[in-house]
Amino acid sequence: MENSTTKAITAYKLIRDGILCGEFLPGSRLVLMDLEKKLGLGRGPIRDALMRLDRSGLIEHIPFKGAIVKKPPSIGELKYIYDTRLTIERHTMLEVLEKITPRQIGVLQKMVDASLKDPQNFYFHDRKFHAYLYSIADMPHGLDIINSLNEHIDIFLNTHIYDYAYRMESIAQHQKMLDALRAKDREALIQILEANIMIGLNYIHNQIMGEG
Repeated sequence: MENSTTKAITAYKLIRDGILCGEFLPGSRLVLMDLEKKLGLGRGPIRDALMRLDRSGLIEHIPFKGAIVKKPPSIGELKYIYDTRLTIERHTMLEVLEKITPRQIGVLQKMVDASLKDPQNFYFHDRKFHAYLYSIADMPHGLDIINSLNEHIDIFLNTHIYDYAYRMESIAQHQKMLDALRAKDREALIQILEANIMIGLNYIHNQIMGEG
């Protein structure tokens, strides 16, 4: 039987995933009673989960309204987030380059192949690829920072539809990363990583301009 801490973690993950996949839209209220019914968990763990989500920046508590899903960052904030990602992920990728094994490259290759067969579920494949790739660096605290930054980006991306060209270009870049890792080509690896990160910012910028 789950203890209260485990239940709170479960509630946190379920609500967080609901926010990131667009189930709970920016500006919407997270009502305790509704979440109890939806998640099948008690009020205590859900309240703890909401407090943690507040600290992470995904929601905010507003007087007389309660817990509200935060609106996505502005384009200016997103540029700062992407600049920070570039700095952290460059260092992480260089650690990956030093530590990766042929077996791990094989696992990543299967992920790329799976994403090519199923581009419709690009978000799932993309996050799985990067999570496994960066885990190889064995820098869990740095990975926590990367994941936190990506959560704020995902709030925006998952209220929009990834177009086919964006998905296929990103998958092609994943393949180029693997080729550079196989070749131990440090310069090419960092160039491809930077291109893969910045394609996201350019995509967001184009989406916002298209809505303007």
